[in-house]
Amino acid sequence: MTSKKVCIFDFDGTLVRSMGRFADIASRLIHERYSHSTSEARGMYIRTSGHPFFRQLEILFPGNPLNETTARLYEAEKVELYYREPPESGAAETLGYLQSRGMRTAVSSNNFQEVVEQY
Repeated sequence: MTSKKVCIFDFDGTLVRSMGRFADIASRLIHERYSHSTSEARGMYIRTSGHPFFRQLEILFPGNPLNETTARLYEAEKVELYYREPPESGAAETLGYLQSRGMRTAVSSNNFQEVVEQY
């Protein structure tokens, strides 16, 4: 084992298979509400990923009055489906292995803390 003491994992897309679903929801909403094609909307979402969705919308559509309600729709739909997303294959075993070897593990996410904790 190395001299490292902590290993940090990103939650969405690393520990849980959620990024594809998030992109699906976001691209549909951007298509419906801002009149971009779904493929263009998906690219916009991916280019700004790493930010919470409400911030992504402000980056993509600064000051647009649709941003607030679109973000609420996204979060409601995301949470409704979120807990059905499976963990990535081997995620729990990897965390357990590292912890059994004395490594502390941490999770990072731009998702809301209460959603990650409940999952």
